[in-house]
Amino acid sequence: MEGHGAIPTGGLGLDQLEVRLLAVRLECHRLGRGRRRGRKVAERKRRVADAIERAAQDDAELLPLRLDPQALFTGKLKFTDPSVANAAKIMTQIINNKYVLNGIQGVLGQSFVGGISDVFGTSAKAQLYFEGGFVGGIATQQVNPALKAGTTIGDFPWPTIKASLDHPVVGAADFAGAFKDTPEVRQFLKYISTGTAGRIWVSTGAVTSPNKKVPASAYPSPLVRAEVKQLATAKTFLFDGSDLLPGAFGDTWGFALQDVIQKPGNIKNILSTFQGKIQGQF
Repeated sequence: MEGHGAIPTGGLGLDQLEVRLLAVRLECHRLGRGRRRGRKVAERKRRVADAIERAAQDDAELLPLRLDPQALFTGKLKFTDPSVANAAKIMTQIINNKYVLNGIQGVLGQSFVGGISDVFGTSAKAQLYFEGGFVGGIATQQVNPALKAGTTIGDFPWPTIKASLDHPVVGAADFAGAFKDTPEVRQFLKYISTGTAGRIWVSTGAVTSPNKKVPASAYPSPLVRAEVKQLATAKTFLFDGSDLLPGAFGDTWGFALQDVIQKPGNIKNILSTFQGKIQGQF
């Protein structure tokens, strides 16, 4: 999960743990990344790390089970719908003082990169990190260049929740748009849609390309190649919920979720306040 926290597995059977974790992600998932340490992985409590705002935002924006996330984040379904409150409640069963590293208040003050360091730094305090694929580049290039893909850092797709949906993926995308129609602009747009341009783009190791003419061999990192495979085999792709919200409401939603994890007994009022702010903004 994208959260600076811990989830002990000793007291839960695998099925129970999967139910708790998978319920949080609806029928969607991102890549999960884990630091491999042989016996230490079994000896330590498994943890999840990151800044809690991003944790709550990414994990809860697609929470409601059996709910169409596009309906929620395009204004067709209100945030006061009972399914949203129920999903938020499930989230607080995982993101709370019992499970998260340093407790809720501790992680609210943690930086984004600081959370990555808690898993992949030279003095790691956590074992699992739930986030988007871009974290691999931050971990290996900024946090700890000594990391070796497949040995001390690896990734895996979030487990399937609903078999009929197979492996749905949540993500963002870059689009190219022209504001002026000239032969030069047309030529440029045509070029960046080619496999040649795509190879240059993905050589940074920070992005994946939807262009089928860009082969897996063009990606410099096995971590990103795993993402490419996940994306290529996905039957469903959903845009990040907060990215679909109008204006600055993506951030407002994140702040609301911070309130939820701090005051789980006040979920309905928090969602009602958010709905009042966003009403009529779509």
